[in-house]
Amino acid sequence: MGAIRSPIVVAVGGLDPSGGAGLAADILAASSLGVHVAPVAAVLTVQDTGGSVYARPVEPWVLGSQLERVMSDFGARVIKTGVLGSVSNLLVVAEAVRSTGAVLVVDTVWETGSGDPLVEDVEAYVAALRSRLIPLAEVVTLNATEASKITGINAGSRVEAVRAARFVVERLGARMAIVKGGHVEPWGSVVYDAVYDADRGEFFLEHPRLSPCGERGLHGTGCTFAASIAAGLALGLSRVEAARLAESIVYEAIRFAKNIGRGRCPVSPLAYVYRSASLLDAMAGVRRAAEYLVENSDVLLGYVPEVGINIAEIIPGADSAEDAAGIVGRVVRAGRRLVMAGCPWPGGSSHMARLAIAAHRLDSSIRAAGNLVYREELVRAARVLGLSVFRARREEEPSSREGSTMQWLVRRAYEELGMVPRVIYDTGAPGKEAMVRVLGSSALEVAGLMVRLALVAGRATRNTYKD
Repeated sequence: MGAIRSPIVVAVGGLDPSGGAGLAADILAASSLGVHVAPVAAVLTVQDTGGSVYARPVEPWVLGSQLERVMSDFGARVIKTGVLGSVSNLLVVAEAVRSTGAVLVVDTVWETGSGDPLVEDVEAYVAALRSRLIPLAEVVTLNATEASKITGINAGSRVEAVRAARFVVERLGARMAIVKGGHVEPWGSVVYDAVYDADRGEFFLEHPRLSPCGERGLHGTGCTFAASIAAGLALGLSRVEAARLAESIVYEAIRFAKNIGRGRCPVSPLAYVYRSASLLDAMAGVRRAAEYLVENSDVLLGYVPEVGINIAEIIPGADSAEDAAGIVGRVVRAGRRLVMAGCPWPGGSSHMARLAIAAHRLDSSIRAAGNLVYREELVRAARVLGLSVFRARREEEPSSREGSTMQWLVRRAYEELGMVPRVIYDTGAPGKEAMVRVLGSSALEVAGLMVRLALVAGRATRNTYKD
């Protein structure tokens, strides 16, 4: 197999030695989409996750030489800019865009997220952004503070953020402007990114507001967003398609932010790839587990719930059933055998996924869960095997929102035992089938425990399944 051709983005920006923002984030974000990044350093910084203590722009001729070499070598058609450090450097980039006809994505950065300056003269730099770089841009991304300074419109609300985005397009000449919603109406549970597109007009991108690091804040969200848009354009997507893709990437990057350093938590631009890969691994694990259950049909047939057996395996950091693989349709009886009624798929078992997620939050070694029908001999078998066991009394379950039973089961077990047990069972309630639930580090481990429980229970009772 020969070498593959790759779309290319030339990223021009600052070198952040903490690896959380700037060119480092650009490289990771675009690479997650299979786009090659040519990083061109415009600013050298001395900073960590807490902020910057020094920033120095490279000489304009150095910046220009870098751009000339990579543009002529790669024939790149997309340039993404972050901080450029000086008006002189900004003009060098503007000339490169004009001379090559490259598509330009501008992230209007002149200070760090903690407010430390990254350019020599902020007022002159903002004026040059307005008059010399933004008019060349296909897409401009701005936070609320940047939007307010560039447009003179206080972009602290959704209405005003849209006005600011429209100003950047209609008055300054960009084709699309996005005022990012992280600091727009920050009290809300949803982040709204205000978008104004020259062809489509105004609309919002939205996702749930996340605070994985609490008051520490996040590092690198803006770079990841703009670089993902540039990568989408390099892949041939429209402006709107690229913006929507970037929104998804940033959401995952925030969800899986890294708890490192003493300052703001760097986001994870590769989380989009890691999540997909982890889900594929979980699906494969669930398939192997289900096949093992089917191979042991003769042992398990007497312990199949009316609703069927299911197994779920979650990915690291899971917070919903879509972050877990389960069997769509479950494992069910078909005559004297078990069969998979469907395939492993994300969200395939919401109950077992919620159980595994609740357990994982208290014990990170737990990543999977499965169910059998309640039989007293299964509980005795669990104790014979030395497994930790907890009995939940469903009549004690408080009335609460739909879907909270699994969390309640784990919480009660943890409160009483001071640990997450391997087996949680209940003897049922009106309209609720009695169930034995098994927890483990993987779907295959859970399947193995379920078969061992059934073997021990069957030997003790000479239990064999009969039609």
